[in-house]
Amino acid sequence: MGIITETCKQSIRERVQLQDLVREYNVHLIPSGRRMKGLCPFHTEKTPSFTVNVENQNFYCFGCQAGGDIFKFVMSMNHMDFPEAIEMLARRAGVTVEYEGGSAMRSRAGKESTAELYEVLSLAQGYFHHYLLEDPQARPAREYLKRRGIETSQWEKFRLGFSPPQWDAFTRFAARKGVLPQVLERAGLARARGGHETGTGGSPSSTSASGYYDYFRDRVMFPIQDPQGRPIGFGARTMGDDQPKYLNTPKTAVFDKSQVLYALGQARMGIQRESRIAIVEGYTDAIMAHQAGLDFFVASLGTAFTQENAKRLSRLAPRVFLVFDGDDAGQRASERSLDLLVPESIDVRIYSVKDGKDPCDAILALGGGEFRRRMETDAVGIFEFKWRRTMEGRSVADSGAALRAKALDEFLTLLARVPNVVARKLHLREFSERLGISEEDITLRMKEVGQKSSSSRRSAASPNGAQPWRRAPAAPLQGLIPAGGGGITTQDALTTDLAVADKRAHNNRSSAAAPSVAELILECILALPAQAGNFLGRLPENFFDMHPFLELSRSIQRQLEGGAISIPRLTQEVEDPEAQRLLSQILSRIEDDDGRPTQDYEEVWLRVERDLVRQMRRSRAEGLKALMVEESARGNQAACDAYRREYFEILKESKK
Repeated sequence: MGIITETCKQSIRERVQLQDLVREYNVHLIPSGRRMKGLCPFHTEKTPSFTVNVENQNFYCFGCQAGGDIFKFVMSMNHMDFPEAIEMLARRAGVTVEYEGGSAMRSRAGKESTAELYEVLSLAQGYFHHYLLEDPQARPAREYLKRRGIETSQWEKFRLGFSPPQWDAFTRFAARKGVLPQVLERAGLARARGGHETGTGGSPSSTSASGYYDYFRDRVMFPIQDPQGRPIGFGARTMGDDQPKYLNTPKTAVFDKSQVLYALGQARMGIQRESRIAIVEGYTDAIMAHQAGLDFFVASLGTAFTQENAKRLSRLAPRVFLVFDGDDAGQRASERSLDLLVPESIDVRIYSVKDGKDPCDAILALGGGEFRRRMETDAVGIFEFKWRRTMEGRSVADSGAALRAKALDEFLTLLARVPNVVARKLHLREFSERLGISEEDITLRMKEVGQKSSSSRRSAASPNGAQPWRRAPAAPLQGLIPAGGGGITTQDALTTDLAVADKRAHNNRSSAAAPSVAELILECILALPAQAGNFLGRLPENFFDMHPFLELSRSIQRQLEGGAISIPRLTQEVEDPEAQRLLSQILSRIEDDDGRPTQDYEEVWLRVERDLVRQMRRSRAEGLKALMVEESARGNQAACDAYRREYFEILKESKK
């Protein structure tokens, strides 16, 4: 994939206005001074906190701190990456996506090849769908869907289809449309003779187009689409006893079943409205849920979760329901996902369908409302589910101390991965009471198994024993405090203190109300761009050493090197999503709705600078005290006296 040109991105920006784009997602915007306001599409709220700055073409939500430009908005709303957002907006704007020089030819060829796959997959979706609706050979498939209780309206909504039983029916149809069989093979729709054969129908015809035969035959077809609604692959269910019962498109340039959730496109608006997502295993489970009004349901494709799946879920909705069959296989399917979901700090609830039914049959029998009520009432959290699986299972409950201790270690290994220390302690307290073991003992054991697990993961990640990355020390800040030599440097201490404070503030979702030191400095720079060079010159060389502050400060520095800061141009040049969010957050604080400054930023800068000097002096003084003790113990009185003189000089400066 090549680098998209700035000219291409600028052409899209000029043709797509953010406020018009936002309205297309059913967000009602009303003028509010120089901004526009509406209810945030990313979280549920009653009072509008979502703002669009028409002049700068960026958005920001004071409630959930989402922010960015048109590309970030499309990425967040459709859960896609940057190149996908570019493609989508380019089609909307009528712009051809162009790539930088050296890789342009390869990129263009790759894009043309990918576009060819999308076209042939769309052709296949239409072919299979028409066959299901019209052809007599598809009668068993129609009867199967009706027997499952799936109404014809859902056949249309999900573009369900049927693949003919002949070996090369679709291959010959595609050949008549001018599609080469090699393209069908790349799309996962055909195979060359001599490959592994699946399905029914005897043997491949020697007269099939160029020796290729259909990958899918005599199956109900479930098109799998990307967030833009384009078919990227198929899931297929046999009508007979053929194995496998379910068959997915093999991995292609546009399809990887471990990265996809079925029905996500149809569920997007439901997920945003409900602020939750429910995941089932089967295609028919998801379809039946939508038919019953549960339009926030999607389906996995029979694979264990990947880390990318888990991160995507954290972006989709704050609460996730895992809904699986109540049998042991369904329980194991739930359990496989837990290790990846816990570190993402998502509110996960697990619901096991009772009476041996799968979700499709249970929803059909109970109705959507009653199924939802039971799901929300009976679902349990990750650790309750894990507890029941490991500690309350019959084999463990009836076993001796050794097996119970092993089961407890398995439970604690998962608990050790909770990133929030308060939540981890609350869980520990609850389950230590159940076991009748002191909280101190169980905490100690959790640390032991957690360290063992972390060590194993690090070994797997770094097989050559590579050392973890360490930040290089920054240059000392000149002219603010007396220079000192040796031991802990003032800048090292300051960088450490500010990094901890900034990380704490950045991880706190209320940071918009209590900006970190780095945010305040950037706020002053953007509020008083004419003084930006002076402000930056007063800071240590590597002051902004933490993402996303580093990304934003680099963009500001590049503009200064070019002459002056332009806020509209800055919002276009900052492409990193987190840096975009930070920029939008800062810009939302600088001016009120009528464009007036919200603070006297020259006074804000003076306060921040005083705080920086004060912090540096404290850090240096603490370092000097430690050095005095160390040199005194060595009997080096001269060095000790020198450190003492510097220490008292700092105290004198602090009192001024």
